[in-house]
Amino acid sequence: MIKAVFSICLVAFILVAGTVFGTISAEQRISSRGSILTISSDYTVAASSGTYMAMNSDGQTVASGTVASTVINTVFGMMGSGQKLALVGSFTITSTLTPAAGIYMDCKSATLTAQSNMDYMINIASVDVLTVDGGLWNGNGKTGVAIRGYRSNQITVKNGYFKNFQGSWACVIALNDGRFHLVENNTISHNPGCYAIVFNDGKDSKILRNKIYCDNEGSGIGVFSGTQGYDNNEIAYNTIYDWSDVLWHAIYVGGSPYASIHDNYMSAPQTNGGAILLKAPNCDVFNNHIYDCRNVGISLYWGEGGSPLDNPSGTKIFNNKLQKVGNMGIAISTRGYGGTTRDIDCFNNIIVDCDSGSSAITLWTETYPLENITLRSNTISNVSYAVRFGSWGAVVYASGTKILSNVFSEVKNSPVISIQSQTVTNTVIAYNDFNSAGVTSLANNGLNTMIYDNIGLQN
Repeated sequence: MIKAVFSICLVAFILVAGTVFGTISAEQRISSRGSILTISSDYTVAASSGTYMAMNSDGQTVASGTVASTVINTVFGMMGSGQKLALVGSFTITSTLTPAAGIYMDCKSATLTAQSNMDYMINIASVDVLTVDGGLWNGNGKTGVAIRGYRSNQITVKNGYFKNFQGSWACVIALNDGRFHLVENNTISHNPGCYAIVFNDGKDSKILRNKIYCDNEGSGIGVFSGTQGYDNNEIAYNTIYDWSDVLWHAIYVGGSPYASIHDNYMSAPQTNGGAILLKAPNCDVFNNHIYDCRNVGISLYWGEGGSPLDNPSGTKIFNNKLQKVGNMGIAISTRGYGGTTRDIDCFNNIIVDCDSGSSAITLWTETYPLENITLRSNTISNVSYAVRFGSWGAVVYASGTKILSNVFSEVKNSPVISIQSQTVTNTVIAYNDFNSAGVTSLANNGLNTMIYDNIGLQN
């Protein structure tokens, strides 16, 4: 059956000299420059000279006025699941927008600017299946949150540009307590406060292909757990610049088991924040590129709450490139909060040009031990230190560590591998290549250390 295609006339405002009325079809929209863009929408809200007019697909005016938030929320109240709303022009938002369930917001030809203090520009509460597509969102220093979701599922935020969202706990996109969310291909600039994108307490969601410019304040992506944890999440293909300090990170994952963190690029040459901090079990961290970062590149340790959800055991760290990292390249630890960190597999990573006093890989503990940590097939070159059990004189409790098939070159400080204490037991050091390390290979003060089949080992 061939579906008939037809057009229905709408009345829209065109932003030219003065206010001019024009006629367009329901398959078209007029951009702020007067060009025709092809879309299909059930409702359109057009803005011109501080006046807002809402029309349905029959060309009937269903709401109008000088307060954008009121007009848009009125249209939301008319809409049903599966319908589309197109916003055209510049909108001054003075109160929170509250969309209906199941709708698609086409904001690609809209600018939305906060003009009064409010908690959120959009609040999605107990509303499922909603898409916000595009738009230039300007917090204007009036609000910290552009889009907030709460107890809602399948929220998609994509293709938007967000700037000037401020506040001590500003989170530009914050989706809490839900499943199947997607935040993709957004650009976020200048977000002093908290994280640019936050997920809290939910499952099965993705943060993909976003560009985040923190401007020396705020941070990148934060995934936190609440009562149920936040399982099976993916953070991938994001680019993050200049997050703030040691209190924040480019990517933070806490209490989110089975998370996948991969193919992200992070750089912060002017600030002191770490790149990736993981406090969750059974995660995969791979194919990330961390370049020019003053603090820790990839850090694993128990979260402060001591919950099993905050335990990084069972995690794999592989195929990452860490270059010009200023503190520790990869840090595997327990801190003093929860319990033993065990079964970490760290392999096929490249750690280079970390020669400003940092160590490529550090294992350290506070109160609780490390067990069954494997460091294998990593390439470590031009670093101040290579592998250290502990730092700054700390006592490390570790057993069953395997250091296998790694290649070490241009290590600035001796030894390449430093085992400082008899509290490090049953370590295996085998098949490593020390030929080009340039310094003493090993200082072994551990118990029951097995050393065999290494190339160029110098004690």
